[in-house]
Amino acid sequence: MEQGREETYPTDAHQEMADAEGKLEDAPQKVRTLRRFYQGIAVLLVLLMIFWIIPAYTIKIDPEPRQIPTVQEARPGNFSLSPIKVSFPTPDQFYEFVHPEDPVVKQTADYVISRACEGREGRICNAKALFYFVRDKFAYTNDPLSYEYVKTPRESLRSPVGDCDDASVLLASLLRAEGIDTRFVFIPGHVYVKAYLPDARRKYHDGDFWVALDATCEYCGFGEIPYKNQDAKKKLI
Repeated sequence: MEQGREETYPTDAHQEMADAEGKLEDAPQKVRTLRRFYQGIAVLLVLLMIFWIIPAYTIKIDPEPRQIPTVQEARPGNFSLSPIKVSFPTPDQFYEFVHPEDPVVKQTADYVISRACEGREGRICNAKALFYFVRDKFAYTNDPLSYEYVKTPRESLRSPVGDCDDASVLLASLLRAEGIDTRFVFIPGHVYVKAYLPDARRKYHDGDFWVALDATCEYCGFGEIPYKNQDAKKKLI
């Protein structure tokens, strides 16, 4: 080596090696970043599937009616009345007023559920629609003094007012017209209906599939009765 001559090094090659080492060091970080990105996408897709499936499943097992028609829309145009005169009927006589086989009752029930449950067919939606129909489209009024007047379903459809007796008779008739079995539940000073619905969710019944429907309780939902009546002595017919 000559004296006074500076020794040179391949700086470009060194720089390339350093860049390559830097890239190798950055590669695991990029892989981790991509992995987190794809994991986030997967979680988002799972959440979207859950948000789509759960409402669809809920609609299937616990459908809500869409629109409840008025009495004037649901009842047939012209029909005769056939009142039953029974002074102070006993609980056992109430089924004399229930007429699910009456064409007027059947046509009314069919119209209500066809409007309310289109695309959501099933006994749960049908029962809800008929319950809401009686609860929301009929007004409450008392019986005459010193006389227990129970309306037939035709009378209630012609004049949509009545007390708990009238509402229960009408609701039981409409439900039975759609193949849903019913009971009357009598407590002191009041009567309401229970409907047998094996497909009903557990929150609507006590484990026996009989769902309480109190059509004169304006704030009671499907399967609910007033708190004050929950412990009352009951007679089921």
